[in-house]
Amino acid sequence: EAVFAEVEARTGAEFVHPYNDPRVIAGQGTCSKELMEQTDGLDAVVAPIGGGGMVSGTCLTLSNLAPEVKIFAAEPEQADDAARSFKAGHIIADDAPETVADGLKVPLKELTWHFVSNHVSDILTVSRDDIHNVPEGNSVDTELLNGIVTHDSRMVGLIDLHAVVSGAKLDG
Repeated sequence: EAVFAEVEARTGAEFVHPYNDPRVIAGQGTCSKELMEQTDGLDAVVAPIGGGGMVSGTCLTLSNLAPEVKIFAAEPEQADDAARSFKAGHIIADDAPETVADGLKVPLKELTWHFVSNHVSDILTVSRDDIHNVPEGNSVDTELLNGIVTHDSRMVGLIDLHAVVSGAKLDG
């Protein structure tokens, strides 16, 4: 932080948090807007959650444009601080979760927590085995969400379910 403060003072740069910034959240919300434009309707959307930027953008868009759509978040069991926070009703930070889904290792922050606590229906988790069984060429998020959609009873009856998939490819 001290190094950034020096760079900021010297250059006039502005810090943009990678997920806990309203501009980033608004940008992430375009995924759900595009999804709505490309489908005839949605029952539910599942989005990955680490720090909460992507799912917050999903919440921002859907709560305004399609408030009837259920929003679920998904994370690995080994990095389940968002699920524990959701159940407890306050942020429970986990600074060092062990998971191959490295984009989901960051904790929720106050701004993202606002969206999660007010608009997410539930936070779902996927086992280490489901994540480690990712076929070559698929992203970790793809398997994380696939495991939820195929194995979670909360998905029963949802006819038009879509997933927001993001993240890097898993090195084979």
